[in-house]
Amino acid sequence: MRRAVATMLALAALVIVLAPRSALADGDPASDVLIGENVFYPYSPTVSTSLQKQLNGETAAAARAHFPIKVALIDTPADLGAIPTLFGKPQQYAHFLVQEISFLNVKPLLLVVMPAGYGTQHLGPVATNAVASLKGPVSADSNDLAQAAIAAVPSSLPRPVTRSRTYPAPQAPEPQTRRFPLQSSPRPQSPPRPSCSLSVGGERQPRDAASTLRAGLARVPVDPL
Repeated sequence: MRRAVATMLALAALVIVLAPRSALADGDPASDVLIGENVFYPYSPTVSTSLQKQLNGETAAAARAHFPIKVALIDTPADLGAIPTLFGKPQQYAHFLVQEISFLNVKPLLLVVMPAGYGTQHLGPVATNAVASLKGPVSADSNDLAQAAIAAVPSSLPRPVTRSRTYPAPQAPEPQTRRFPLQSSPRPQSPPRPSCSLSVGGERQPRDAASTLRAGLARVPVDPL
């Protein structure tokens, strides 16, 4: 008898200890997820894998730019856990959610997307007005909520985020050979022709040997045959 009573008391104590934690976990699903993740996705219907990858890429790019933003997609009242009355009130829910995920005075940037529109926290006046001017989701479908969030995340940041791009690898410059102008070598000069002077008939003849010979032959008398 005593053993049965002790067992019941132990079980009751265990229920008392575990009950608050279970209530807290089921109270607000998005706050539990956003502590470790950047995006909370609806449980049902689920967002397509391609859109999840795209939205995750947008939040990762914002984090690399030192603007880590949290995004909550709320498709149905079931996504709000114990506070379904905030469904359709994205700004009120954003005010509640940011308190659940803030620690040590760190206030994260927050974007809430519901079929009724957007809710924001800590984005600054310029980004808040930019998000407010955006067109809301085209329908209550979870994929449309994701599409709206993908368009809203860049507008939620204080300055534009440069996304990673693929650039060609830099190539080493080709070695440049120093070119010098070609210098023509001087042509060898031929030695001056030897000159000779011949005096024929008392007259000084040209210095050229051939001319001297011709001039001498012209003055030689020729006997008639």
